[in-house]
Amino acid sequence: MKLYGLAIPHATLISSEQPAHPFQKLCESTYKIPGKYARATEAMLIRKYSMGKLVFACCGWSPERGKSGSFRRSHRMANDAYADYEMTMGSGETVERRWEKIESFYITLSIYAI
Repeated sequence: MKLYGLAIPHATLISSEQPAHPFQKLCESTYKIPGKYARATEAMLIRKYSMGKLVFACCGWSPERGKSGSFRRSHRMANDAYADYEMTMGSGETVERRWEKIESFYITLSIYAI
């Protein structure tokens, strides 16, 4: 996230993919956050990027109505033209409702050429 000028405390990069021939999606990165920091991270993503509040659905936590957070800024892979940045957060499959008991939550950052 540092590469994109974003700061999310306690986030650890677990994967990053760039398509061989990017057309619209320039890259996608996934970060892991310990459950004990999930509430603070959710609040920050809602406040800074307008992500939907996490709700429990079926067997995990995800943004209400699928609302990802987003913003726009220039990006080197778009030849310094503007790109859309989309962030979402959720848990893996779980029936646990106490976030501090969930081992990890995940943040996905996707960057799209516009």
